[in-house]
Amino acid sequence: VGKGTASTGSSAVKTAQTALNSKFKAGLTVDGIWGSASQKAYIKAIQTALNSVYGTGLTTDGIWGTNTSNAWEGANNLYVGVLQIGLYAHGITLNNGIDNAFGAATKQGVKKFQTSKRLTADGIAGRDTFAKLAGV
Repeated sequence: VGKGTASTGSSAVKTAQTALNSKFKAGLTVDGIWGSASQKAYIKAIQTALNSVYGTGLTTDGIWGTNTSNAWEGANNLYVGVLQIGLYAHGITLNNGIDNAFGAATKQGVKKFQTSKRLTADGIAGRDTFAKLAGV
């Protein structure tokens, strides 16, 4: 299991893997184990969302490099869905599921995750929060 992720066989991780497969054609085995393949697929999803929402032109290689880190500009629509997948990957479930809407449950989930990673728990999913969600 990757650093700080849910326990092996977790249903929350399975939900995240299923969402990566359905929304991003990740081709993951839905086994509830957040390993390197899931992490890489998640980073690709972040890159895809940044390209789709902000037209950043990132290479979707699943590598968290300087370009990916610097491309973050905010969160809405598909990007919120990627945020929600990351929360599920870390065992944080949301009342409305992965719905691409940044509501109260998502904000609370972000705060819970930030607290667990010793980040400022402000509920704002910025660059540092996404980097931690991506395991980098």
